[in-house]
Order: sequence, then C-alpha cells, then structure tokens
Amino acid sequence: MRVSRGVYQLPQRHPRLGVLPPSDAALVRAVGASAPGVRVQRDGASAAHALGWTAQVPQDPGFLTTGRARRVRVGRRVVRFASAGRQPSSAVGTRAGELLVALRWMGPGEVGRPAVACALASLSPSERVRVLRASRHEAAWLRDTIVAAAAAG
Repeated sequence: MRVSRGVYQLPQRHPRLGVLPPSDAALVRAVGASAPGVRVQRDGASAAHALGWTAQVPQDPGFLTTGRARRVRVGRRVVRFASAGRQPSSAVGTRAGELLVALRWMGPGEVGRPAVACALASLSPSERVRVLRASRHEAAWLRDTIVAAAAAG
C-alpha cells in the first residue's frame, strides 16, 4: 500500500473493518526506513504529553526528522514531519531528544526542576550525558534548568 511518495507499507486487514490505515508508529518506521540515516522522533507537544507534563493531546501527530520536511496524508489524517532544526542530530530519535523538545515546547517556567530531575532520573546514564551535551545548543533558560536538575539529582 502506497502511503506517500517513496513510502510503502504492508496493509493490515481487520475482519469487519477491512483494510486499516497505518498507525503513527508504523508510519514513522516507514518514513525512517525510506532513507538511510534519517532519524525521526515526536514533536514537542506529543513528547510533553507522553511524559505526562500536559493533558493536551495533539489532533494531528507531528514528528521531527533529520530528513526532509513533508506532510503525509493518510486517509483524512495529516501527519507532519518537520525539520529537527537546531537540535543536534545525535539526539534526534532518542529519549534524550524527546525530553529536550518537550522542555522547549513547554517553555520557561512551565516545568520545574523537580519534574526535569525526575525525567533525567528515568534515563540511562548514557542518555543523561547525551541530554547534557545537547543542552549546550539550547537556550539559556533550558540549559540552566537541565544543568541545575542534573546537579540536584
């Protein structure tokens, strides 16, 4: 089944509903597999929701990618793939990268140091190091929050 230009997926069938559209996770895997070396992760709103920092659920799923930006239409749903931008490509597609985009999306003053410290504690030691290294490229408020939470935890 052709999902978009250069992205194909094996359709799944339901006994009563027929052919099912691909899930977001399957779509991300397909887009990631369409070009070697491309990394994909959730955008800030989706990552913040997954971390439990917000009850808002994005209507249209959005993802960040190291590949080209595009919109993929799946039925009536539109899935956005935006450029990862200033985020280091080594962090894209990792739990560290999702933590950084969630913090950036929440903005200064919205997430306290205890929540960041708790999120950092849930990461492996190598992921914590990755967050600290990638935070050098972030805004001053975000870098200071991450460094203070890491020092406290």
